[in-house]
Order: sequence, then structure tokens, then C-alpha cells
Amino acid sequence: MKNLLVRPFLAVAILFLAFGFAPVTNYVVPTPPSDAILGDWMSVENNLKVHVFKENGQFKATIAWFDENGYKCKMNECTDEMNPDPALRSRKILGLQVLSGLEYDATENMWINGEIYDSNSGDTYDSVVKMPEKDKLYVRGYYLFEWLGKTLEFYRV
Repeated sequence: MKNLLVRPFLAVAILFLAFGFAPVTNYVVPTPPSDAILGDWMSVENNLKVHVFKENGQFKATIAWFDENGYKCKMNECTDEMNPDPALRSRKILGLQVLSGLEYDATENMWINGEIYDSNSGDTYDSVVKMPEKDKLYVRGYYLFEWLGKTLEFYRV
């Protein structure tokens, strides 16, 4: 009789142990390779910090900080005075969107079809972004051909 009462409890205990105490794994959704550039980046010269974000499927960047040494104004006061459009010359450099239109190309593992704006000259260039390492970013602005350009190097902050 005692054996008959123990069997159901034993069966429930085995099921409970088998299913109720299963180890919980923290499943982390992997970041798509395209989103690897999101976040804050500092230039290797430590004079410019940008914030890269994604909007409507395109990657963009704004100026988050810059070293005001060499400028005739304070960081919070500098405006886009070199912009060819007079209506845009009063906008602040801090927070200015300087990179736009980037799309991820999975076959090349790089971001293409972007434009980069140089507030020092008021010029806009075509742009591509490469990420040779997890925390290193190469942003290339160029005119017509990639080899006619300049590369800025950034590290993740």
C-alpha cells in the first residue's frame, strides 16, 4: 500500500525535476552585422566624437562632441558658417548630422552609398564605412572614386 502512494509522488517529482528545474539560458539575440556601427565613436586624434544611429533603414551620424581648440567659438556656439546654403549657416555644429544615407552591403561587409558633410569646408562627399575590427571604424569621404578621398579612423567609446 505504501508503495502505491509513493509511485505517483515519485512520478510527479521526476517530471518536476525534468521540466521544472531545466536550466534557464539567457538567450541573447545576436546583433545583425549591419548594426555593428551603431553607438558612439571617437576619432583617433581624440578631437571628434560622433553618434551613429539608424533611421528608416539608413545609417546616419551626428556630432556629439569636438575639441574646440583651434576654433574661434565655443563648442555650444559654433555654427555651420561654411555651408553653401545661407539658410543653414546658423545651425549649430554640435548635434549636426554629418553622415547620412549609409546602407549595409552584406556581400562586401561594409556600409555604402553614404554622404559625409565637412562642416569645416561646407563640402559634401560620397562616403563608405568599413569596420576592420569590432571597435574600429574607417569612414572614407571621397569625390567620384574611393581612391580620391580621405579616411577618418574612429574607435568605439
